Amino acid sequence: MKKAVYLFVFTLLLIVSSNGYSQFKDYSIKGGVQFNPLMPFSEFDSKFSFIGRGFVDFELTNTLALELGAGYGQYVTEDNFNPHGTAVVDHDKEVKANLIPIDARLKITPWSGTKSSWNPYFYIGAGLLNFDVTETPDVTVSPQYSELQSGWTGFVPAGIGTEIKMSKNVLLD
Repeated sequence: MKKAVYLFVFTLLLIVSSNGYSQFKDYSIKGGVQFNPLMPFSEFDSKFSFIGRGFVDFELTNTLALELGAGYGQYVTEDNFNPHGTAVVDHDKEVKANLIPIDARLKITPWSGTKSSWNPYFYIGAGLLNFDVTETPDVTVSPQYSELQSGWTGFVPAGIGTEIKMSKNVLLD
């Protein structure tokens, strides 16, 4: 599975690097790679989790673009459930899940007519997330681990951002 993910990311980078243009105007196609830490809101103790994403951005009009993306991430947390209420230290309470997001976003750039070195935008889209729980604690009193261990779910990516021109062919997003 890891080899397939690495091959996909390498292929995507090869395609993007050979065809990507980073101008604010008339780019027709551009792409890139994103990496973010995950900061989940949960009743469990958070550990370092991440998600990486590659994307290709197609210019539709001067103010609209369609962005297609896919990635890989890992969610790691520690289940601190203790049914007896005693302070027991157990290092085998990690919960790990692999995440594979696939999404499409409509990117709106209302101020694309200005000539400057930065380009603010907002986006909204739809996506699917494949999750696969690979590690759970060996706890028999907690029923939540008998629930769904892998599958697909939907999500709605939405946000704001800005592009900053670093050079003729490089943007910081």
